[in-house]
Amino acid sequence: MHIPDGHINAVINTLTYLISIGTCAYAIKKLSRETSEMRIPLLAVASVFILLIQLINFPIIKITASHFIGAVLLAALVGPWAGCLIIALVLIIHQLVLGYGGLASLGANIFNLGIIGATGGYYALMRIKKLFPHNNKGYLTSLFIVSFGSVIIINLFFYIQLSASNVEIVLGNLLSAAILIGILEANITVGLVYLIVKARPDLVITHCCGGDKESCYSHHHHVKTHKHKAGKENEHGHVY
Repeated sequence: MHIPDGHINAVINTLTYLISIGTCAYAIKKLSRETSEMRIPLLAVASVFILLIQLINFPIIKITASHFIGAVLLAALVGPWAGCLIIALVLIIHQLVLGYGGLASLGANIFNLGIIGATGGYYALMRIKKLFPHNNKGYLTSLFIVSFGSVIIINLFFYIQLSASNVEIVLGNLLSAAILIGILEANITVGLVYLIVKARPDLVITHCCGGDKESCYSHHHHVKTHKHKAGKENEHGHVY
């Protein structure tokens, strides 16, 4: 959801802006150290996909419409910080170029979709997938649950922010629409990830590790670091 200006009070706008700016700054710092050049094309393709698919809107309440979020899809593919930054970039482009959402409420939109959706979705997925068998079926089941749940939770944050700003919304209507859209989003997310896992499982950052790993994200970082060190040693004539 893209919350337009004039519906969120100044306190919530300021607080979510500060949190969003701080989180995005941290994400940039993390990615500048840990992102392999080989993953940059994936980041670019994922950004364009989310930019376009979020343009498909489903009107649910008067002030805004719902749409495919793609936060958990990004989290599954590129991790918590790249996912958050892509969502933030997409929201900024939508606002400045297309007029979707509001400039004053941009912090709230990034907070809801990027931080709660992508970053929170990543860590929720890493927790929940440990409850299922460490195979494709178990992974995709956990992905469905988290993707569906993220839509519900994002809508609840949306409701809380608007209610705290004295905007009247019927929670039942909002959640009814969120459930339907959540089921659709979860199916799309699982379907896309399934196809990618079949073709290139190495591209799905959350699929690479077993449930006993602390984090697939850190696993990818260690692999990248190991390859980088090995490359340097090979340059000096060492044989492996």
